[in-house]
Amino acid sequence: MKFAVFLYPGVEPIDLATFGVLSMARRIAPQIQLLTVAPEPGPVVLSNGLTVLAQYGVGDCPPADALIITGGPGWPAQTANTVTLDFIRARAKDSVVMSVCTGGMILAATGLLDGRHATTKREVVSPEEQPLALMHNRYTKVRAVEAPLVGRLRNRAHPRIHDRPQR
Repeated sequence: MKFAVFLYPGVEPIDLATFGVLSMARRIAPQIQLLTVAPEPGPVVLSNGLTVLAQYGVGDCPPADALIITGGPGWPAQTANTVTLDFIRARAKDSVVMSVCTGGMILAATGLLDGRHATTKREVVSPEEQPLALMHNRYTKVRAVEAPLVGRLRNRAHPRIHDRPQR
């Protein structure tokens, strides 16, 4: 299985843990493949100055089974970046798309979460606005909920929260 981790300027470095967890998983499932993608290939400056290299840009990213949208203070710019939003929408046709933390805000901006339950970061430090409240107010077709995990499968921690499109 191939995973693409989406990066952009301002990603919170802790969200790279998705790459780290999958890297560790390769020890027992060596068929796992990992790649990084950003709006443009090359150096990406994360929150607080850490620079990482995106192997691919959205224009040359190979197919992947799953696309992980990371979060961080750079998310607002990505919600307005049509290149990013179009890339995610296109990938959703052939890949599982998921998000971490405020990556949910980017995913909400694509419209892919319309009619579905979704969550994002809720705890903030002043003067930051609470992303969960912003998701609820900006993306009114998304069923924004406070939950540790929301997905297609029933959430064991919150059995009433599961992802079913509204009809």
